[in-house]
Amino acid sequence: GDVVARSKTQIMADINIADAQGRTAMHIAAWAGSMDTFQRLRDLDGDLGVEDKQGRTVFHYAATARDPEVFDWLVDHEDESVKLLNRADDHGWMPLHWACR
Repeated sequence: GDVVARSKTQIMADINIADAQGRTAMHIAAWAGSMDTFQRLRDLDGDLGVEDKQGRTVFHYAATARDPEVFDWLVDHEDESVKLLNRADDHGWMPLHWACR
């Protein structure tokens, strides 16, 4: 029991760790269009507002995915969606700009 509790705590602590480009597992799952992985990370309190080194959030990544399922889910289910949809990256591009690209 103690080992499982420690492992879960470690996973929870690491869920928002970023790579050298500032991308978290949530960014990658959104970009890959992996709804199952994305929802699991969200259930573990993955942070939607974390920006990569270019100022892009999970919404920017979901907008560029081939499969729009994660993007659609974000728009329909997140209270933060309007705020994050209107957040521009460091180049002035919002998620909807990326979706139209």
